[in-house]
Amino acid sequence: IRTDPGAGIRVDTGQTVKLFISRGSNKVEVPSVIGLRDDQALARLTSAEFNGTVVERDSEEPAGEVVGQSPSTGTMVKRGSTVTIFVSTGAISVPDVLGQRRSSAVSTVKKAGFVVSVGEEPTTDPAEANVVLNQFPPGGSRGQRGDSVTISVGVLEPIP
Repeated sequence: IRTDPGAGIRVDTGQTVKLFISRGSNKVEVPSVIGLRDDQALARLTSAEFNGTVVERDSEEPAGEVVGQSPSTGTMVKRGSTVTIFVSTGAISVPDVLGQRRSSAVSTVKKAGFVVSVGEEPTTDPAEANVVLNQFPPGGSRGQRGDSVTISVGVLEPIP
């Protein structure tokens, strides 16, 4: 990157000239870790000479999967910098099926990734027959794929 004496200065044969050599850039490219499991992502970052830190984020992606990173892929940053990886909790939203017909509610809950448990609740109102009257956990709650959602469906009882 430079010499001593500097360029253009005449020197005698055999005189020492000091060479100053660059160690290269201290910046390296951030690798992509999106889609990897959190442990794989951290290992890849470590091998690329980065520190990794994990932040959990609700996402419908499988739990433990990297869904984002900062700085982003391809960014040039100092060797040893920290890269934050955002890891899915796997949490998904429970659908609200109150007031739906039994078959529609069961289908909706299953399609959302939950297991359905159906109970019956007596009613004297014909409009409530075969309709979801209660559910647990309630719609909008967060859960994991395969968790159970219990719905109570109205069963018409004769009026005494």
